[in-house]
Amino acid sequence: MTTQALEFTREIDAAPAEAFRAWTRSMALREWLCDVAIADARPGGRVYFGWNSGYWAAGEFSALEPDRRVAFTWQGKGEPGPTPVEVTLQASGDGTSIHL
Repeated sequence: MTTQALEFTREIDAAPAEAFRAWTRSMALREWLCDVAIADARPGGRVYFGWNSGYWAAGEFSALEPDRRVAFTWQGKGEPGPTPVEVTLQASGDGTSIHL
């Protein structure tokens, strides 16, 4: 099986603390990413995402550095195995640069 790394960088108009919260809190995840979310934001804690379309994904937090980094696994419905995801946050002017 061939794997491919995908990388994205975006600038957002929010402080790093707000961006970190958006990736680690159930309510915040539901505000921007999915219809249902449960996040136990600690290394080894589980994370669940669900959409009204029937698609879902689950994973486990592997690293958390407040306001700087979030790492977790992602395995969606019907996918063959987990994918590692790493999000880094860096202050950039009045906002945050997010690298996924």
